[in-house]
Amino acid sequence: MTSHKDVEEEISPMNAANDAAESEEFSSTDFISELLRIFKEADVDKGGGLDMEEFCVAMKKISKMTCENDNFKSLTEEDFQILHMKIDTNCDSTVDLGELLTFMLCQADATSNLDLLFPKPFKVTPMNHQKNIVKLIFNPLNDAEPTDTVSGGSQARVYLKGQYLSMTSNGILNFWTDRFESPQTFYLDNEENTLPYMQKRTMCVNDMVYLPELKQIAVSTNKRELAFYSCHRLPEAFEISNSLILEDQKLTSLNYWSDGTKAVFSVGDSKGYLYIFISNNVHQEGLFCQGSYEKMSLKKYPTVYISNLLTKQSKNFQCHRRHVFEDACSQIQFIPTLNSFAVCGASSRDMVLITLSEPHSVGVSTFRSKPGKEMFTCVEYCAERLVTGGMDGLLRVWIPNNTENPENIMVGHTKPVTHIMYNQKDDMLLSLSDDKNVHVWCTIKWMSEQSFQVQGMGTAPIASTCWNTINNELVVATSNVATTLGRGTDVFQKSVNSHIQPVCCTLYNNIFKQVVSVCQNGVVMLWNIITGKAELQFKVTPDQQVGLVAISFDEPQRRLITISQDGKVRLWNFNSGKELIVLSGTMPNKVTGIVCINDRIFVSGLNSRTIFNMDLEDKDHRYMRHKYLKDISSMDVHENTLITASSNAYIVVWKLWSVEAAEAAFWINTHQSPHTYMVDKRHPGQTGCLTVDMCKRKIAGKKQRSATSGKAPEYNRSLICLKTRENRVDIATLLTYAGDYIYAWSPKVKGGLLGKFKAVEDESAVLTTMSTDVDEQILLTGDSLGNVSLWDIDGFWSGKDSLKEPFEITNEWKVSLCPPPLLGSWKAHLTEVVSVMFDSKREHIVTAGLDCNVRLWTNSGCFIGLFRRHQWDLMSSSPQQNFDHELQEIQSMEKEKDQILKETKENCEEKSNFRMIEELEKIEERLEERHRSDKELEHKLKTKFQDLDKCDTLSETIEKARPPISDSQVYALYWRAMQVVPQIDIIDKNMRKRMKEPQQRATVKVKEGTENSPETSENEDNVSSPDVRDRVPPHDPRTPLSGFARKVRVKSPDVDHIVGRGNHLKNNVLTPCPPDTKPDCTIYVRKAKYGRVNKIQNNKKHDSASTPCPSARKAAV
Repeated sequence: MTSHKDVEEEISPMNAANDAAESEEFSSTDFISELLRIFKEADVDKGGGLDMEEFCVAMKKISKMTCENDNFKSLTEEDFQILHMKIDTNCDSTVDLGELLTFMLCQADATSNLDLLFPKPFKVTPMNHQKNIVKLIFNPLNDAEPTDTVSGGSQARVYLKGQYLSMTSNGILNFWTDRFESPQTFYLDNEENTLPYMQKRTMCVNDMVYLPELKQIAVSTNKRELAFYSCHRLPEAFEISNSLILEDQKLTSLNYWSDGTKAVFSVGDSKGYLYIFISNNVHQEGLFCQGSYEKMSLKKYPTVYISNLLTKQSKNFQCHRRHVFEDACSQIQFIPTLNSFAVCGASSRDMVLITLSEPHSVGVSTFRSKPGKEMFTCVEYCAERLVTGGMDGLLRVWIPNNTENPENIMVGHTKPVTHIMYNQKDDMLLSLSDDKNVHVWCTIKWMSEQSFQVQGMGTAPIASTCWNTINNELVVATSNVATTLGRGTDVFQKSVNSHIQPVCCTLYNNIFKQVVSVCQNGVVMLWNIITGKAELQFKVTPDQQVGLVAISFDEPQRRLITISQDGKVRLWNFNSGKELIVLSGTMPNKVTGIVCINDRIFVSGLNSRTIFNMDLEDKDHRYMRHKYLKDISSMDVHENTLITASSNAYIVVWKLWSVEAAEAAFWINTHQSPHTYMVDKRHPGQTGCLTVDMCKRKIAGKKQRSATSGKAPEYNRSLICLKTRENRVDIATLLTYAGDYIYAWSPKVKGGLLGKFKAVEDESAVLTTMSTDVDEQILLTGDSLGNVSLWDIDGFWSGKDSLKEPFEITNEWKVSLCPPPLLGSWKAHLTEVVSVMFDSKREHIVTAGLDCNVRLWTNSGCFIGLFRRHQWDLMSSSPQQNFDHELQEIQSMEKEKDQILKETKENCEEKSNFRMIEELEKIEERLEERHRSDKELEHKLKTKFQDLDKCDTLSETIEKARPPISDSQVYALYWRAMQVVPQIDIIDKNMRKRMKEPQQRATVKVKEGTENSPETSENEDNVSSPDVRDRVPPHDPRTPLSGFARKVRVKSPDVDHIVGRGNHLKNNVLTPCPPDTKPDCTIYVRKAKYGRVNKIQNNKKHDSASTPCPSARKAAV
């Protein structure tokens, strides 16, 4: 392994000139001394720093001095003043030379991230392959050159459609769309035929090339045969058209180049031999001479041996064989401008440059690694140089005729370099190392322009790559495929977003006319609201950290305060991206509010009851707590009061007398009462110095967070204070929202809720954010469906006379339900709106959503543009009009949906009216039939029964008029009733007591003269036998039943009679036993839960003469 010391010794003499050239302007002694002289001359008061006027004088001289490479030539006096404020972050009104140079260097570093070649992350497409993909090829659908077009105010070329070809090591070939969808799969291992009684070898693919002129695919495997597959009949058939056979060794690498007419095909084998095949007219003559093919072959397709091609040469076909080195050929790169081949070996120790000077002469140049090093893992030709990658992670730049020492060495990778690719259209070089790190290099300075990681591809190294230089799309593969589309095409321009991750928050700076936004991966973007261009980009969170990031300006709006998932409070110069200070202590990981007052900031979190009172100078940190606050969902400041809201519906108003003196003054429970109450003097809240233990994230806090994450309603999601309003009882100075309502409060004693209104139109939407303009005359709201609304609150809730009807009276408190006038509403985002704000002049509105976009609108809702995707000029009299295709499609779809719903509703109403009329007609017919049948039945009853006064009601008479049923039907109904679960509310008290007893004893006296039958204890099946049921006499339906029989009803609608159980039937089967009569037999009936008979046991032996008859057994049960 190469040591770092050896690498430094090798690099230092090579890059000395480049480093000096790069830093010549800002690090040369002459330039620094000249700047120092100008600053000393401009410092009239000798204070060590330049004030605003002195700074402008000095910068004018510097701009004249650096006219060749000028950063300040186009700046005016006003621009110099703004530059002074950007550098002077501590607001001491002075800027020294060190601050200027630091600002310029940091700004240059932050601006270098704006025009990245691949700004988007990789998109992983999982495959069902068990083996790695060894080759990826892009094949455009047509040979037309991409044309340039204007998209979003910038030049972009048209994205060319095509297909990707992927080959796995076990011979699975897939034809994909350019989005890696709908593959056509072919298994090459099944295409090969073996002779009878021969064992079939497993296919192992080494390399693959595509021949567009012949529409063939050449595949090299572990066999001594190179198969050419025809693509003419896709997708119906994919078969071998011809093959090239090696007599000695196996093929290991392939390369193909063509200019449309001339084709150069080269192969390398496992013994270090290079075979070169040249066809001067590949379209008409093919790749190989037709006379060299075998006349008779065991294969089903034509075959040709390399030995025949070497011996049979012609004018249109040339074939060369050259032994390169004692190593297997791992890569072959043809260089058309040099008419040469660069070949790397599998050991990475040597690289050979073979030049075809004449038709039959070959020149060889060998590049060898230094002892102990492996410098040639891969090779690429660009900018008239050979660039090689090594096992030490270094890229070396070679002059082709100099094989001793490299011209330049590029440092960036820490693992072996596996792939190098060149894009001639954009003049960019790309390298990939074994640790999935990608570097984009500039071929002019030989410096890294971008470095990014391939995420989501597992731990296996990248097996193959394809840089689609036509569309600037990078594809990498293991057993899965990952793609990223670079800038340059119209498709990229239409798909680019303001951020990669969802936006957390946006701010507008009134001083510098800038928009600051941050996303969940911690990237802060600085936008120019006049042009829509990105001015700066820097990261405020550690790498690989994704989550909510809270940002805010300090009170002078010179510094940016950020709090990320690690809980650290950081201060930044957002105009240069320089980190100024990191405060001690750890904040909650879900910050809900940052309020700046003088040199202190108040920080609150949703998972903490503590309000952190932090000193920006990192000296005196304090805290505040109150028992009413379960957590802090939002907070704001009004005059000398800090208003905090909790998700448990409490609002606590704090009086800030000084840094040390702060106490809770008022409290509101928005869920229980509309009044404002004074805090009990015995519970003014806790304040004190912040200790280290308070800053630690305890486990208890996590338990509390999980406990509060249920479906309980959340109140007071956010609040804002109307700072321009007078703090009076009848004036609302506090606005809160929860769900779909906005509430206006007066947080003073004898004050309370003055008004509320519903601020969303859709029932499924809830409010997510709100803000006001500078004068607090217009309220802006955003909801969960992406809609933005403007409300005119000028004069609303500003006195008793301003409260308008209708009113709601709660606890003798009158609340106005009249909403303020709605100025406008439109759909601004496809997802939830996280921020909405006015500019300083109230002419434009900036919105941000979870769709990763920040948009600019006019105050009337007209779309201006999407930051980073579009460009505009607000100073122009006729600004360019941009279109958001995504929103337009969604809006058109919603209009079509509404139209369809409207038409469907109208049709449904018409159909429902017809159906209702039909149903009413049917009901009327049924009622008429029933009425006629009742009349007929009533007439029959009147003729049959002369004395109707004896009947209680007509229903009883109708019931009595029904025909009786047979005894078998009674017995069947009895057993069906035994299966019914009696309801507890229809069972009398006596029966409930009986059901609770473990056993119920029934004594039955057998009627004399009955027929004998088998004993019950021996044969219980006779109880349900048909002959027993036939012996049961029929029951008269006119005879009323008593006891439990009247209360147990049969659930089946087909059964209309009541079955009695547990009572003796009068004048029926048996007569009740006298009380003093001793029974002949005793039967124990053991009941189940619902009265079902489980077991009948006879505990007394008796003779056959005293055996009860089946009728007796039935009555006993």
